[in-house]
Amino acid sequence: MKQSIFTNSTIRPFIVALICVLEVPIVLAQEQKVTEPVGARVLETGVLQNTAGFTGAVLGAEVIAITPGADDSQVIDIVVPVNPDEVDRVRVVTPDGKPLKQKQALEISMDHENNEVGVTLRLPRKDRLGFKIRLIDLPDDQ
Repeated sequence: MKQSIFTNSTIRPFIVALICVLEVPIVLAQEQKVTEPVGARVLETGVLQNTAGFTGAVLGAEVIAITPGADDSQVIDIVVPVNPDEVDRVRVVTPDGKPLKQKQALEISMDHENNEVGVTLRLPRKDRLGFKIRLIDLPDDQ
């Protein structure tokens, strides 16, 4: 009777080790929540809807306009009333904190006169899911 490699006690530890090694890339490939650098201060808008005129309950972020893009996308302009001096990075995430897939990179504008940060993002036109904007203030040494 031939013995299976899974039940052979001398080979089994190698098989288990191989399975563990192969599982790591699979776990890393899954969508994970976005994490920020240690010591960074993060402000988050709460869930915003891609509807012109929508104002979020957190931070008062407002969706100013939505226009059709050239490549079957929608261009969404948002204004967040926060001090631009306290924003080093901006990220857009899904309601559960995962990276939001966008058609192009974000456009960020810092309006020091009105104490606002403007964000322009491009999403596929069919996407009607909510999103959050994260405003990140990095520690001074980063």
